[in-house]
Order: sequence, then C-alpha cells, then structure tokens
Amino acid sequence: MSTILVKEFPAHAPFRMRRLPFLARFYRYAYKEQATSRAEQLFMSALRQLYPLYHRLCRSSVGEFDYERLGRRTTIRFNGRNIVFQALYAPLFKNGYEPDVAALLDSLLPEGGTFFDIGSNWGYFTLLAASNHSKLTVHAFEPTPTTFQDLTSCLAQAGISDLVTCHNLALSSADGEAFIQMPGIDSGMAQVSKSGGVARVGTRRLDSLNLPGPDFIKADVEGHEIEVFKGATETLKMSRPFIVFENKPDYLRPENALDALFFLAGLGYRFYMPAVQRRHDGQDYFMQCGWHPVGDGEKLALVSFEPGTRHLWQLDVNVFACHESRQQELMTVFKAWPA
Repeated sequence: MSTILVKEFPAHAPFRMRRLPFLARFYRYAYKEQATSRAEQLFMSALRQLYPLYHRLCRSSVGEFDYERLGRRTTIRFNGRNIVFQALYAPLFKNGYEPDVAALLDSLLPEGGTFFDIGSNWGYFTLLAASNHSKLTVHAFEPTPTTFQDLTSCLAQAGISDLVTCHNLALSSADGEAFIQMPGIDSGMAQVSKSGGVARVGTRRLDSLNLPGPDFIKADVEGHEIEVFKGATETLKMSRPFIVFENKPDYLRPENALDALFFLAGLGYRFYMPAVQRRHDGQDYFMQCGWHPVGDGEKLALVSFEPGTRHLWQLDVNVFACHESRQQELMTVFKAWPA
C-alpha cells in the first residue's frame, strides 16, 4: 500500500510579467491550450506553421519581467527568442510553472543550503530558490551556449551572481565532450548526444568538480538522467540530497524511464509522485500534479511508489526521491495521510 504525505502549498510567486514582446505574444496565442471555435482552431494551426519561420527571421526580441527577492523588486530584461520564458507568460502556466517542483524547493531547501540546478535553462528555479533565501549557494548547469547567455544575464540583472556559480557544461557519466541536439526551436528540449548537433559542449562528472555537497538537486536533462546520476555516485552517497527529476514513460524502451529509478534505489532512495490533495463531497481525493490551478485548502501530496510500478503512471512526471536516511527529516515537513 502506498504511503501518502501531505502539506500546505507554500504561497510564493516572485515573478510578474511586465512587458511581453511581439514574438512571445505570437507564441502565446498560437500555442494556447485550446481554441474556442473551429475557425480559431484553423487559424491557430496556420500560426503554428508560420511561427518557426518568423522565429528564425526575428533576430531580436526583448521583454521585461519583475522579480522580487526578499521584499525588493528588480526589473529583468529577457530574450523573447527563448521559448522557455513562456513559464512566465503562457496561459498554461498562469498558476505557476511546475508548481510541484517549486513547492518542494520552498519546503525542503534550508536557509544557507546548497542547491544544484541541473539543466537550469534561463534560471527559473535558481531565481525562485534565491527569492526567499538570504543565504544560499547555487550551482546552475546549462550546456547550451545561447541559453547559458540567458541564464547569466538574468542572474546578473537580479543581483544574485554572488550566490550562483554558472557552469556552461553538461553533467554526465564521463569527462569529455558531447553535442547538444535541439529538436526544433525549443531550448527546453535540448538533449546531450554523442553524435552531431547544434553545438559541441564539455561533459563532466559531478564527482570530478569538487563542489560542496548539495542539500537539494533538481535535474531536467531530457533523458540524460541516468548518466548524470552515474557521474554523481560519490556525491549522492556522501550528501544524500533530496532530488526531483523529470521522468518520462517509454513503453517501447521502458529502461529509459526505469534505469535512473533503479540506480537511485540501489543507493538507498525512496520515490514519490507529487500530487494535489482535493476534496469532493466531503471526501479527499488526489490528482497528479500538473498545470491546473491550486485552489484554497488544497495540499501538496507525495504518493510513494516502487520503481517497478512506474509505467502505471502514464504521463511525464517530476519524481521526488528521498534517501531513506532523511525520511524522518521529510516527516517534519509533511504529515502522513490519513492522520
């Protein structure tokens, strides 16, 4: 039987869109969740075919968003050509981008702690973590050169470069070189590959970087998770950080989803699916965490599972992994359900 842990969702929203450039407004409309009529559906389909061409032709697109840290607000200029900034403006994310990851960071990253943001893109989660911590050490890893420029620019404008060390490399299981493949124009889909791609990048094992032990790791590396974890074996054994990582089901090659889970299990990790606890007609029920609104009184839930049952959960998920030695620490933040 699954163990279910619950806690209140932290109320924390440090970002507010200030000025959206035309390229981003084009994207927001063309890729909004659904059309309201058949005519609009056809129009949106045409826009989606035009958008990649316009993206290539539009060499500059600058917008602004406000970022609040410890009560102080700063305006940050951003590169509208990087689609991943949609975390700030797409209707899909109007209630926050990956609220489960954000809530886990808010709940479990201690003041003065160390956070590894692996696959940081422009730095959404690095900025989020820094927004309510006066003391923090962050190591942000982003291998794609153009996206790395967005990362360093945002952090410098936010005034937190002294807290964050940015690494323009790909974490992997060996020190060497690889390529970045970019399916389409979405930097969030960039993948590490041994064959050719849009850029050649250095690869390093986390164990070889001689960094301070992390308290919390977020990894979003588009299928490269097992290589990252293998290269971090000694770090994981010594520090036993909380880990949240993207995991995609693959029914033709299930090992693509399972390898990272079984590897971490061998190091003593236990696994949870983040969910939302809701009530209907006086009864509690749970929904997989996604992009739906988090309403008043709803709670963040962690539902335990075994690696072998992963493919019973059909959607892409952010898996939360807690080392068995830190279960009691987890229970000081979450409560068992039912009480």
